[in-house]
Amino acid sequence: MDNKKLDHHPIFQKAVAFVNQTNQNIFLTGKAGTGKTTFLRYIKENCYKKMAITAPTGVAAMNAGGTTLHALFLAAFRSVYRGL
Repeated sequence: MDNKKLDHHPIFQKAVAFVNQTNQNIFLTGKAGTGKTTFLRYIKENCYKKMAITAPTGVAAMNAGGTTLHALFLAAFRSVYRGL
């Protein structure tokens, strides 16, 4: 779906307005193919706010134009169990 079609979709516009007009954090989740990455890219290109786009895996982070949670917080990848 291209951005021209998204610009006119009422639910999409409500979500964009929520991001632009509030100071609330969002947790975006949904099934594959529902437009999560498309929404994130649109917001990233059309929002004046500073934001961090993160994802749990490297592939998802690359697709969304963001980074992994581990990289954002400089978290070391290690075992939480002693002796492992």
